[in-house]
Amino acid sequence: MSLLDLQRAIYHLSTAGEQARRPTDPAAALTRLIELSRSEVLADLPAFQLRLELEPHEAELVEHGDVAGMYRYGVHPNLVRNFAGAFRIDYLARYREAGL
Repeated sequence: MSLLDLQRAIYHLSTAGEQARRPTDPAAALTRLIELSRSEVLADLPAFQLRLELEPHEAELVEHGDVAGMYRYGVHPNLVRNFAGAFRIDYLARYREAGL
């Protein structure tokens, strides 16, 4: 829906607790985050009001770990770097492959 929602999703996926306790697959992690964002219990907590409405192409960027695509789409470079680190993606190699 917006770059803001995509960046919020990437931020939450990158900082969601211990690496060992969250999925190492970006697609599974995004699915879990979307499930949490729609939880009835969490909807009542003002500190965690996270309604993510991602367009299909935005979700694909996350699901495929397409860090070069995220960068081209306008995601802040620090968010891209942190996402890549959380999911053990060599973002510099991906940037080179994409000609960035």
